Order: sequence, then C-alpha cells, then structure tokens
Amino acid sequence: METKKFLLIRILGNDLNGLHGNNQTINNLQFTLENEYTFNNTKKMFVLNRIISKDKKKEIITMLTKYNIEYIDIPFDINIFRKLPNNIPSFSDYKKYNKKLLVKTLYKHNLYLINNNGCRNFCITYGKRNGYTWTFVLDSNSFFTKESFTNIITNIDSNTKYIVVPQKRLKDGNLDNSILLSNNYSKKIYNLPDQEPQVAFSNSSTITFNPNIPYGIAPKAELLYALQVPGKWCNWMNFYGLPIKPRKYNNIPYKKVSYIIRLHPYSSINNVVNNWKLRWFGLYLLVRNIKKLINNQ
Repeated sequence: METKKFLLIRILGNDLNGLHGNNQTINNLQFTLENEYTFNNTKKMFVLNRIISKDKKKEIITMLTKYNIEYIDIPFDINIFRKLPNNIPSFSDYKKYNKKLLVKTLYKHNLYLINNNGCRNFCITYGKRNGYTWTFVLDSNSFFTKESFTNIITNIDSNTKYIVVPQKRLKDGNLDNSILLSNNYSKKIYNLPDQEPQVAFSNSSTITFNPNIPYGIAPKAELLYALQVPGKWCNWMNFYGLPIKPRKYNNIPYKKVSYIIRLHPYSSINNVVNNWKLRWFGLYLLVRNIKKLINNQ
C-alpha cells in the first residue's frame, strides 16, 4: 500500500484537573472525528500518551475504532511510577512552594506522566520511519479546517524543513467549537490573536524537541526559539533552575503559514493569567491521586 505524503498525528494525554474540563479530550476528539475534513494524500493517527484512566482510555479507543482511525498506545506503567521520587508535599506544604521548587519536586513525575516532548519526538520518528514526507505533530485539541490545511500544502516548497503553523484559540474569542460549522467562521477565526504555533517536520529535518524539558516549562517554545521563530515565546526561556540551556540555530529553512484551531478547553478558569498555577496544581493532583490509588491497593 502506498504511503501517503502527510501524517497528522495527534497526542491524547491526561486531562489536568482545573486546567482542562473533565471531558475535554473526549469532547474535542468526538468533534474532530465527526467534523474535520478528510484531506487528500493525508493519514490521520492518534497516540494515547500514558492515559491513566482505564475508563477514559477505553472510551477513546471505542471512538477511534468506530471511525476506523489508527492509534498507538504508549501505556502508563504503574511499576515505573512506583520508582519515581516519593517527595510529594501535603496540601498545606504545597501552598508554600514557589514555582522553582515545584518544577524541581515534580520534575520526574512530569516527564513520565505528561511525557510531553518525549511523545512529540516519538511522533516525529514514527513519521520518518514510515515514509511520510511531512509529519504534523499536533496537540490533542488541534483542528484543521479544510481552508487552513489546504493553504499549508499548497504553499510548501522543496527547501522547507519545518512548517510553523500559528494557533488560533477559540477560547480567546469566547467561541464554541460549533462556530467552525458555520458558513461565516473564517472572519471570526482570522481576528483571533496568533498563539504558540504547532510544528510540522519534513522527512529530512534534523532538529527535534528537547526531551528533558517538562510540561509547563515552554517545551514547544524552546524548539521555536531554537529555530529562531519570532514571537512572545522567545521570552519564555526560563527553566527555573533546571540544567537546561536553550538552543539556537542559524538559517533554518522553516516556513510560517496558515493557522490551526485550538478547540475549546471546557474549563471556565483556563486563562493566560492563571495558566502556570493551574498546570502545576493539576499535575500535583494527578500525582497525588495515583499515589492514593497505589496506597489503597
């Protein structure tokens, strides 16, 4: 069977309490499967990235199977989790922690449970090994309209190694996913501000994500900084005491084009002001809940 040229590979992970709505992944997956256009010469896949909830994972697999969409499962291993540091603070102590201390304390739990850049690099490797010309490594709530993806594939030249796709968040305009089903969505989407882009990688690209940068500490932004893509993410290179030095390459042949939608988070408190606090508290709760399950076994 002939390999398609483009691979859209989305990562489905654990929803974090407070930052994400309880059914964000399920709701947005259903919307994408039902409504995203079937693009020519394009394969769509999903990666189940260490999903802890057996019920949620089963529901996701049922949905993907219904729509005949392939997936790869990177399972959560309770035995690996047991070997992680047992240094999680109590609720009362957590409130005393500043961000630097949180980053240090939850570092290994973050890398394993969220597996952010680790999974992204897995996707890049998968795309290259399976002969795709372009691999679009996408966050779970990313959605292409027919117009936005067509704009990308008709503007790629042979010299480009990376495609940088600005993100439009529906939440920024208080818009529901349903706006994308209307005839006049284009103008409303266009007026939304550009946010941190998604990235696609050509088969001959050589730069990947830094696997040592955890979720919540600009893991994707560091790659954009390395490629020298200008934007506010270039001001986020603070790694809070972690031994990480941001990379910077010269004359990288990337192309910034079109846009991609970030679907609704289904959380009324998900906003830029509280984002880092919500991320780290959500991660903290996830770790505590797993430890509670282990203790009750």
